[in-house]
Amino acid sequence: MVSCGSLPFLIATAALRLNRSQHQGLHIRRQQVKTGCLTVAESLLCLLLRLFLSGGFPSHGPSKRLLATSILVRSTPSCNHSRWQKWCEIYLASLHIDYTPSNTRSEKQKPPKTPRSALPPTCHNRLQSPNTTTNTEDPTMSKEFTQISWDAATGFDCRQLVRLWVHEDLERQHDWTTLALVPPDEQGRAAIVNREAGILCGLRAAEVALDEMNITCAWQIAVQDGQHAAAGTEIATIQGQARELLTAERLLLNLIGRLSGIATLTHQYVSLISDTPAAIYDTRKTLPGWRRLEKYAVRCGGGKNHRSGLFDAILIKDNHLDFATVANPDTTPAHALQTVRHFLQQSENNPSRELVVEIEVDSLEQLRTVLPECPDIVLLDNMDPGQLREAVRLRDRAAPLVQLEASGGIHLDTVISVAQTGVDRISVGALTHSAHTLDVGLDWKFPSNAT
Repeated sequence: MVSCGSLPFLIATAALRLNRSQHQGLHIRRQQVKTGCLTVAESLLCLLLRLFLSGGFPSHGPSKRLLATSILVRSTPSCNHSRWQKWCEIYLASLHIDYTPSNTRSEKQKPPKTPRSALPPTCHNRLQSPNTTTNTEDPTMSKEFTQISWDAATGFDCRQLVRLWVHEDLERQHDWTTLALVPPDEQGRAAIVNREAGILCGLRAAEVALDEMNITCAWQIAVQDGQHAAAGTEIATIQGQARELLTAERLLLNLIGRLSGIATLTHQYVSLISDTPAAIYDTRKTLPGWRRLEKYAVRCGGGKNHRSGLFDAILIKDNHLDFATVANPDTTPAHALQTVRHFLQQSENNPSRELVVEIEVDSLEQLRTVLPECPDIVLLDNMDPGQLREAVRLRDRAAPLVQLEASGGIHLDTVISVAQTGVDRISVGALTHSAHTLDVGLDWKFPSNAT
């Protein structure tokens, strides 16, 4: 008989969760556990998992550590801070296996709220929000979207992706080719080299990936994120157990190549309009799960971040207006702004009341109606340069503090003409959804060619 509070009970629970999610056909269902005991089936599952993790089954190279991470990420429950998670961490730590649960993100301390008085219809009295980033580069703009840097939140998202990538490559099994051909004690040294010139990004993410996979190695970076590197540059070197390095090779190259491609393309856009006051912004057109990393890459390339998600700003688009007109056929973009303002004023316990407010318009007539309402930003959708110039003139006369954002169909061959119209912002979805992956390779340094 084993106590329900003991470690085997917790490990067995993890194994059963995995079986329910991975092997639905087995229909394994945990029986009602009476206080102080386990069923025989649970005890057996517990024993098997403990034998595997503690070395009772054959294990080679990095496979035990990587496989343990893969098992746990697939079996982690949705509830927060459960007892079995805590003991799994302790148990794996005793085996020198690094594991950070996917749902233990520490909550950020919210800044104190300030009372919001009624906003009069003048842009000169817009309130600065304590929940948004102040735009220090442009004193006329009181609010700015959150700008992504490499911080704990970015590293956290990176670790979640690494766990998925490990599962994709190993499927809770092994790198069979490496196990068959590479001796377990073989050491390796290699250089990561970019085959083409570009702005590098992903070196910090690669270091986090190696740590998440619990790979013991010497990792040295020669080029920092955001720096330019000529073709053929050794941007980093890595030395450690050959089996581990071979298993992680493609994961690292995919990560660095993808992020460096985004940073390089962003830099091209930014460089083209450097003689104008306009700034290049990204969009939410990112790979699922990659958003924070890809927006970090945009920053490394010199661009700026638009809203990180639906939580990060209010952006009234045509679809919102279409649904609003179902309830009220007379709804206009100006009415929508008034409704949003009223909503923010009434939501005393809602943190979104201090968000950037942006509205999309697709005609100059719509722009004329929304400028008196003084949104923070007006998005000018699919307007040609002539329309954009007229929009700037209308803004300058009616509401000079409102920022204008050009968006839609903007590419490298059109961005200069758009920037020269006088708009403040240019959002480009191509930065993330059409970026070319920078060609990055790993060159092994064997004794015959080591330097």
